[in-house]
Amino acid sequence: MINKKIAILLLFTFLIIGAVYAVDFKAPNGLEKLGQHGFVDKKGHNIDFQNYTDSSHKTWFENDTDYMVQKHNDTFYIYADGSDVDPDKVEAVGILEVVEVDGEKYIVNSWTPNNNNEKDMQIIWNNILEFNKLNKLTPIKI
Repeated sequence: MINKKIAILLLFTFLIIGAVYAVDFKAPNGLEKLGQHGFVDKKGHNIDFQNYTDSSHKTWFENDTDYMVQKHNDTFYIYADGSDVDPDKVEAVGILEVVEVDGEKYIVNSWTPNNNNEKDMQIIWNNILEFNKLNKLTPIKI
């Protein structure tokens, strides 16, 4: 009886640990790990990722007054985060996609606070493309 309880407890512990961070994504050149769910460089170019849920879909893919997202093609979305919400009045811009790894869907967000700079936009495009290549990902339609 005790062995059965211990086995169940260990199994449960492994499942929880695995669910917290199941994927070990690789970073594009020049980006360093930032916590468990992202990468950043010294100029503010970021890649963040999180589990795709109904709630996260609503947050990231449905427009509201301070945040506007537009479908770029079947798999990429471009967004601008309104300056009303940021005390420094900087609007972040970025590119979103959804990928699937081992049956789990993730939102990948490549972004920069440098919204009026074409060079920075090109960098975040290159980052998300390199991220996909390094991690053998293909964005999916949502």
